Amino acid sequence: MDVDIVVHDATKGIFVLDSDGHVEQVASDSITNIEKLNSRKTLYLFDPAETATKVHIPDAFTVMSTRPGQKYSLTDRKFQKMQVRLLFPWTLKEARAALQALQPQKKLSKKQDATLEKRFDEVGGSVRWLLAKQDEYEREVKAVFKSTTVVTVKEIQSWMKIVEENVGPTGTDSTSKIPHLFIHCVAPEVDPHTPYRFMFGFASSLSESIIFNTVKLNSDDEWRTFVRETMKICTARK
Repeated sequence: MDVDIVVHDATKGIFVLDSDGHVEQVASDSITNIEKLNSRKTLYLFDPAETATKVHIPDAFTVMSTRPGQKYSLTDRKFQKMQVRLLFPWTLKEARAALQALQPQKKLSKKQDATLEKRFDEVGGSVRWLLAKQDEYEREVKAVFKSTTVVTVKEIQSWMKIVEENVGPTGTDSTSKIPHLFIHCVAPEVDPHTPYRFMFGFASSLSESIIFNTVKLNSDDEWRTFVRETMKICTARK
């Protein structure tokens, strides 16, 4: 790949990977001296610390990694205006490969694999929840599913709008977290030249079951609306 890459881990330092294969480690306080960051052809990968981090706003194409639910004290306001991009959900095969990559020296145990499959049936290919710690998963996911006893057509329409507008789930704000537990944007299974950017999909087999088993329809009009809206949502994928 003919591109220079700068990897910046706020807790470990900076690594400059030249397109010719040369690798150099640079001290964090010397970031302003890295000339490659002045080029838009450079890829800058930044992993900030949760505590106050002095950041440098480069001309390079910048990707910053953050985790929903965690606060980052970035000292430059420009970073707070960066766009949020949500990835298409993973397949079970992709999730398993990613989990294995996190422990390359040891094969996934039967327990790990069983937990992954169980979570996939509950939250689909959501990376955040597939790899979440158990206490967070119980608190932020299981509790929501358990408390969802009635779903209305208006709620389904609202969820679809939130997901379509690419609103990311942040912290414990239920208005943005709940929709992503039930509905995902998935890559369209059609010709790659299709004008459609995505398709709606039920997040998981569990979310699909909850919606169909708890929906409350008070009139024929609501029934027709429910049928029309759910026909836009494809079944949960494996």
